[in-house]
Amino acid sequence: MNIDLLKNMSWEKKQTIAAKCFENYCEYFCIRDDIINKLVEHLYSMEQYRNEYHDLATWEKNGAGLELAGRGDPLPEMLKQKIPNEKINEFNEILEYTVEVGLCDMYSASTNNPLEYLIKCINILRVNSVQLPYEIVNIFLK
Repeated sequence: MNIDLLKNMSWEKKQTIAAKCFENYCEYFCIRDDIINKLVEHLYSMEQYRNEYHDLATWEKNGAGLELAGRGDPLPEMLKQKIPNEKINEFNEILEYTVEVGLCDMYSASTNNPLEYLIKCINILRVNSVQLPYEIVNIFLK
């Protein structure tokens, strides 16, 4: 994989790809719930909040208020029941990695942390033979 192509992607693009990784993971394991849909929709909205509204603070606040926020909170019981028992820890990992892609550099200098979290998301998909987002597939082909 050409890490430089991933590294040079915008922070917002990394968040979008991480959200797609999470979405693909959930689809693969048939983990479906409205709270997942709301989180994914929120993650996809980051670029709009940053570039159109210039208001990442509101984006962050909206995300913190979601029932599934991916910020270390325990999973809601009704969602845990939909996740295969052997996948609960891994689900929590990909959930938190996905959210951290967008949050970790939000108010600080640009670091490699978003890239590292994105790579962790990608690796979880690869270990489980889950379809990678098309943006990542194209990078693997280069």
